[in-house]
Amino acid sequence: MTTLTLLDGPLDDERLSWVAALYGQADPRWADLGWVRHLCVENPSGQAVHSFALADDGRAVGHCCVLPMVTRVGGLAEPAVSGKIEALFIEPAHRGDVVEHEGRATPLAMALIRALYDFAETRGMGLLHSYSEPALGRLHRIARTLPVTVPAVVRAGVLAPRAVAANAATPRDRALRLVAGTLQRAWASAFGLAVRATLLRPGPAAVRDATGFPPAALAATPPAPGRWLIDGLDAPGWYTGSPALRVVALPGARAPLALVRWPGVPGEAAQLVAADLAGGGLRHAVALVAAVAAAARRAGAPQLRWAVWDGANTALLDRACRLLGFLTVERDSTLYVRVSSATFEDVHQSVTPFLTVIF
Repeated sequence: MTTLTLLDGPLDDERLSWVAALYGQADPRWADLGWVRHLCVENPSGQAVHSFALADDGRAVGHCCVLPMVTRVGGLAEPAVSGKIEALFIEPAHRGDVVEHEGRATPLAMALIRALYDFAETRGMGLLHSYSEPALGRLHRIARTLPVTVPAVVRAGVLAPRAVAANAATPRDRALRLVAGTLQRAWASAFGLAVRATLLRPGPAAVRDATGFPPAALAATPPAPGRWLIDGLDAPGWYTGSPALRVVALPGARAPLALVRWPGVPGEAAQLVAADLAGGGLRHAVALVAAVAAAARRAGAPQLRWAVWDGANTALLDRACRLLGFLTVERDSTLYVRVSSATFEDVHQSVTPFLTVIF
């Protein structure tokens, strides 16, 4: 019979390899043991807690974990700790399993989630949260979460018009997307190069790992009273040390830098996260965003996206994206939230990229 096991971190490499083998089937990045170790063990906010489903032979056939995150709450001087639900996966052959939970037979997925939420709360995480699609959202609702609609504004620069147009539902839409994407890419390239010329920074931008990116550029604007957010300034080395991120730098000494989520799988968009403009203004932001777009296009990304948030240099980045003709998309997502601490008066967050960008 399949059984549940709850574990505090840090996990050893053997158990981390269980996580990699399971969730790596859903997200190829998680198949890398170094990726799993960075998220689950090297997190400065604390150690992850894990729920495993074990088959009769001791093999892990299901997993989910909670990653602690330092969390800022508007109106409070000291940060709190929330928990991000991650890496939920059950092997297909075991998705119909039933386990004993709280003295009765319970479907495995339901028991795995419920047990993990309860366990994480005993470890001091007063707010638990998970972005999920509706099908998985039903599982989180069973664990007594509230669905919270999170609105977002995304600027999208088209880097590969044919690839973007291929997703259109009709031939007419495909043709319109192809024309619009081609025009937007041509304008962004020409305008970006023209602005670059005024800065006297010729040559291609450099792409390197994100280690050493200035922490001050990760700072978020404090949230409104009662609201909460994840601020990159609370764990800068953890973010910039992630294998998911790269720095794109304009040529020259003391050059503007962009922090970018780099495409890790074929067809994935690049995401502009933050920037250090080295004391520059709008021209530097435009030149930097255009250089990021060119570098991401060479890496095979079909789009460069900028999810609008409120922090250091972000207003200039947003203006730069609009000047470069990036398309604006307004989209809602659902965050499932469970609160057990009075510290979190409002379940709504002030959106920053640091809740999602390295996961």
